[in-house]
Amino acid sequence: RAWKSVKVPGSKPDARSTAGSFVDKASNTFWIFGGFTQSGGSPTGFSDLHSFPLTAVFPESCVASGSGLSGATAGVESTFVISAADVFGDAAINAASDFRVSVSVEFL
Repeated sequence: RAWKSVKVPGSKPDARSTAGSFVDKASNTFWIFGGFTQSGGSPTGFSDLHSFPLTAVFPESCVASGSGLSGATAGVESTFVISAADVFGDAAINAASDFRVSVSVEFL
């Protein structure tokens, strides 16, 4: 897999070097611990722990499609599909997610 810059939700760790990191394959979670940063003088050490779920549904990567997005008629079924994806844009097949859908009504 090639390196890819991704926008991640929530808090993010500060930039650092020499941090410890690993991927827990059982939970598909990336973990990072510690490291150092240097701004001018002496290096500053970190002792923090951060995690990032690699296969969780990422809203910015999800797409909705289907005729039900553009219009519907009262009493007639109209459908659409939400394709859930992770932060890398891969299908989030085994991820459980809730989606909030708003329907607006326009009278002609």
